[in-house]
Amino acid sequence: MPAPVALLAYVAALGLIAGAASPLVFALLHRTGFTGASAQDVNARVLEIAAVVLIVPLLAVLGGGGLRAWGVPSSGRPWRRAGQGALLGIASLAPVCAILFLLDVRVMRVDLVADPQLWIATIAAAAASAVVVALKEELFFRGGLFTALTRAGGAVLALWAGAAVYAAAHFLIAPAALAGAPPRSGFHVLGQALGAVPQIANLDSFLALLCAGLVLGVARLRDGDIALCLGIHFGWVLTIKLFKKLTYVSDLAPMRVLAGRYDDVIGWLAALALAALALALWRWLPAARDARPGTAA
Repeated sequence: MPAPVALLAYVAALGLIAGAASPLVFALLHRTGFTGASAQDVNARVLEIAAVVLIVPLLAVLGGGGLRAWGVPSSGRPWRRAGQGALLGIASLAPVCAILFLLDVRVMRVDLVADPQLWIATIAAAAASAVVVALKEELFFRGGLFTALTRAGGAVLALWAGAAVYAAAHFLIAPAALAGAPPRSGFHVLGQALGAVPQIANLDSFLALLCAGLVLGVARLRDGDIALCLGIHFGWVLTIKLFKKLTYVSDLAPMRVLAGRYDDVIGWLAALALAALALALWRWLPAARDARPGTAA
């Protein structure tokens, strides 16, 4: 099967599964007494699971799977590179957080408790969450999807399309609540979610996440696997989580526009910092000897 046809079939299958299966899952959850999930939540989770599951046959059609296709490191001191990535992730967002704080865009919380045990638990929980997020997103976006896009259209397509999909995925949830789950509500919710992505209110956060995707894509392309990506992503998530625990956003701040509406941290300022980091990595990160994301194990 030609690569473009395989990619289109993958996208079409995602839409069909999310649209058709999410109302059934939603109804099943309600029948079993689990009513906490909205139709939007269920649709997003079904789409997420389908994306991961269907990438396996897509990789097989495009040349085979295996650990290498998912970017899993096989050598080259992956733990050391992941640690270096974590330091880089923290160092790249810490100045953004500091500037937002100095400009009073984010203000120190007055209800902070000076309890060492509480903060040890808070940091541990944030670190655990950062590990889960980094593993989940990097295995898919810079692992399977990056390999599939590379095999289908080369490194440039994988770098830019992968970053765009990564950024858009953060906004793929319908904004308006729906009552019940009629037979075609899954497609309606999916349509609402797709419509939420290009909204102008999301532009600053979308561009910041696009730049983040480019940073991670360059790291994947240059380093040959996802070890460095995992560390960078971990450092970002940990920094944001702890910064949000320490501060809250001030909507009255004159420079409020610098912090995006998505999470009140990632906005125009972060986009500038991450764009600079992507360029720096492209310029100075040496290419791995065997940096071939399209190679299967």
